[in-house]
Amino acid sequence: MENRQITKKHTIKIPKNEKKKIKAIQGTTVALLKQLLTEISTLMYEKLKIVGVSYRALTEESFNNKLLLLKLGFSHPIYFRISNKLAVFCKKRTQLFISSNSYQDVTHISALIRNLKSPEPYKGKGILYENEKIVLKAGKKI
Repeated sequence: MENRQITKKHTIKIPKNEKKKIKAIQGTTVALLKQLLTEISTLMYEKLKIVGVSYRALTEESFNNKLLLLKLGFSHPIYFRISNKLAVFCKKRTQLFISSNSYQDVTHISALIRNLKSPEPYKGKGILYENEKIVLKAGKKI
């Protein structure tokens, strides 16, 4: 048998600020890997409510439901194109259901749609997330 000796390996000393950067990158990669695993296994979705008189949304069937027609109280209708990765359904004229495997795509598109008519604080009209509650402000007091 051979004589085996345990030798001490030389380690490189890393400054504290470099260690912090390495830990930050390590945490980010772990979070991204977790997100990828959840995207593979589950379907992500977001529900939007449209609140307001004559505010409504329709999907255009002539474009294979990849074009969203929004009537939000402006003088013109708003057309919103949806990518092939996403599926958008209009349960009612006032409810949108956005689904896909990618959490980032779903949240990004729902935020873009919501920004077209964000809810106002006095009457609460606009596009809201499903569980969002708006605290209404008091109007003018005489």
